[in-house]
Amino acid sequence: MDLFLLRVASLHDDADLARYVATVGHRIASTVEAPGVDWTFRVLDLTEPAAWAAPGGYVYVTHGLLAHLGSEAELAGLLAHEIAHVAAGHASAVREGLPVSVPTDPGELWALFEHDQDMEREADQLAVEYLERAGYDPRAMLALFDSLRRASSAFHDQTRAEEEGDRDHPPLEARAALVARCIAGRPAGQVSRER
Repeated sequence: MDLFLLRVASLHDDADLARYVATVGHRIASTVEAPGVDWTFRVLDLTEPAAWAAPGGYVYVTHGLLAHLGSEAELAGLLAHEIAHVAAGHASAVREGLPVSVPTDPGELWALFEHDQDMEREADQLAVEYLERAGYDPRAMLALFDSLRRASSAFHDQTRAEEEGDRDHPPLEARAALVARCIAGRPAGQVSRER
């Protein structure tokens, strides 16, 4: 899968940034029960703000998205969400839908990694749990949603970003409300999941 993606997008050339993302990613992944997964974290040299997970524990984030994050905890929340897609089995659906030929346009490639809205909500809820286990404040997910809104607005049409979300993700406002309900008044490790 990794070679498939790297035909379309190259790795960002900042080795320190790549190590930092991998360190945070492995901190989160160490809290997840995903036997046999060898986690790999990649920073792609693309300006479009995007992140996704692929089968086998591959997690990708673009340099364009990293530029909009305000803290390590937000990065941890982003990676926790993508890790959740792998741990919950969402990323395995990607393998079934791979085309015979490699898309040459990043937008076509990203479309291969879409999940339905229930999977996105589950990944947000699992991310809250993973953040708590790794010692991050799960409220960082709320700050992450603000950063995602800014990143999307800077790159795409603001109305679409704020009102519609996108085809696979629920609107950011709805995601924030769900995460807020998950963390409200619950002690660490006592996060509930709802649909």
